[in-house]
Amino acid sequence: MFNMLPITGDSLPIGTFVLTYDDGPGPNTQPIAEYLSSMGIAATFFVVGEFAERQPRVLTRLRALGHRLGNHTWTHDRAGLPGQLARGGAVADEVRRTAALLDAGDEPIAFRAPYGSWDSAVATALNADPDLADAHTGPFHWGRRPYRLGGVAGRRRSFGCRDLLSRPRQHREAGHHPAT
Repeated sequence: MFNMLPITGDSLPIGTFVLTYDDGPGPNTQPIAEYLSSMGIAATFFVVGEFAERQPRVLTRLRALGHRLGNHTWTHDRAGLPGQLARGGAVADEVRRTAALLDAGDEPIAFRAPYGSWDSAVATALNADPDLADAHTGPFHWGRRPYRLGGVAGRRRSFGCRDLLSRPRQHREAGHHPAT
């Protein structure tokens, strides 16, 4: 089910570390996934459907490495989902098309809205499709809270690889923002 408000991670236990990588798959996705796996680290890769469709082997490899795949819509529209919905866009189709590539089985698919742009109208539109709503959980949005590796004990730390590595070139060329 799509929540009316984003899941921010504030309720996670202190000391929890969540690693995500958004806007792929791109040229760096599989090397990053391989490295993380070699270090015993699992991450959630929030994929954009139009990129994922061109690279199904990368998705298969990510799953084989023990990473989770999340839905980051089909096009990652610059207007965000509220903007798409306001202009009559098919937001459910954005999510449904990407979900079809993720092969999640019975596990709920983690969902992250592009740019963290979310409102109750979008949640209502997506929840109107019971199969789509039952297959997903989210939206997850960690925000851009400052952090320090080795920072103050007891702080929750969550950030994506965007904070550690440069964005894939294909996303810069496509005009995408820094990963959410």
